[in-house]
Amino acid sequence: RNRIGIVLQSTADAGDLTVQETLSHFAKYYSAPRDVEEVINSVGLDEKRGALIRTLSGGQRKLLEMARALMVEPEMIMLDEPMAGVNPALKQSLLEHIKELRTEGKTVLFVEHDMDFVRRLNCKVTVLHEGSVLAEGSFDHVTQNPDVIDVYLGR
Repeated sequence: RNRIGIVLQSTADAGDLTVQETLSHFAKYYSAPRDVEEVINSVGLDEKRGALIRTLSGGQRKLLEMARALMVEPEMIMLDEPMAGVNPALKQSLLEHIKELRTEGKTVLFVEHDMDFVRRLNCKVTVLHEGSVLAEGSFDHVTQNPDVIDVYLGR
């Protein structure tokens, strides 16, 4: 539980809780949680710490999900469609957060259909199809693979 942080594509939040209350609640699940204020600041939600979850934009909710995953110092972060429903300004912020996690030596595993995001992250890409690896390598290598083009890109 302390080694993996998970960010789901969508979750059912307790909309009547604030950002700070939500993270304080999740901190109780861990034996050695990080400081809630530190986590709020690290994901850029400091101005929203007292805001009710139901008032947050889709991108701000993604940042809150990221904060939940970072309540410990996980070795691996798993992200499910981190860019889904996020406006362009917050996409850049999320991209920077993910790059920072990689810089810190954390493994970042994600499922994503936003190819611009995948390209900009500049990481190893693995394309799965029906449970098997279809292609693996750099973004350019994978997107030029005839099987990937045929199954996913349709060029």
